[in-house]
Amino acid sequence: MDILTSWSVAIFAHNEARTITGCLDSVVSQDSGSCGRIYVLVNGSQDATERIVSEYTITHSNVTLVRLQLADKASAWNHYVHKICSEEDFHFFVDGDTTVAPNSFRALAKALRSAPGADAAGALPVSGRDRVGWSQRMVAFGRLAGCLYAMRGRFVSELRNRAIRMPAGLIGEDLFLSCLVKNLLSRSGLMQPSPRLVFAAEAGFAFDSLALNRPRDWIVYGRRLVRYRIRDYQLAMLLRHLETHPQLVVPPNVETLYQQTSELPDYYWRGRITPFDLLAVWQIRRVARKHAIASTSPSE
Repeated sequence: MDILTSWSVAIFAHNEARTITGCLDSVVSQDSGSCGRIYVLVNGSQDATERIVSEYTITHSNVTLVRLQLADKASAWNHYVHKICSEEDFHFFVDGDTTVAPNSFRALAKALRSAPGADAAGALPVSGRDRVGWSQRMVAFGRLAGCLYAMRGRFVSELRNRAIRMPAGLIGEDLFLSCLVKNLLSRSGLMQPSPRLVFAAEAGFAFDSLALNRPRDWIVYGRRLVRYRIRDYQLAMLLRHLETHPQLVVPPNVETLYQQTSELPDYYWRGRITPFDLLAVWQIRRVARKHAIASTSPSE
């Protein structure tokens, strides 16, 4: 029996005109005769991503373009899980700026079939200067990378039936999902492996690395560091929130999360990453303040 008997793919793309064709080619090549549906969720793109995907669908009947106005991966993930996907054995999730290594889908499906108690399987990076260390941390701590992973159909159905969604605006959706899969909804859960989340050494994803000799990459790297700090703060607040809400009451968006948290991050010295941390704290507090003002303003 073909291990990929029933499956579909969600590709998340925001301003990925430069990389989306390569991503699609790598995903389409995983097929090898089985009939998987591929959904490209183009969310809030301002470049040619939507046009490129639309043209790609003309020659690839199993690829579907999904247009979303909001530029937010967590919301796009919710849209796929709760409004698009059907009952499948496996669901694969791919970032539009990556390429999928050959036979990765089969390796992920095999890993799940070999571990009946597992609900998700992660792929490992095959590019990047820190790929070895990154892979080791993923396995040691049980953390999916949003670039490429698979979920068993029964788990996706469970998320749908329980109406579990990502908070809109959440940056670390892959780390939160790791906790959901492991059923370890606490800050310590980010550091613990679990048999419910496995990894396929033969499944890999690649991406373009930043270069020190390209000045434009310095800005990209700086913004990425700020996003990483916002991600860490958001996850800490969300998991702290869930520790006091055992019924898995997830805030609908990060603005509500900021309003409900008992402890917004504060400014303090964090060594060499302090400038990025200060920017992250400033952005979180600015959004929280704006939301608080809007919620207390009298309606007209």
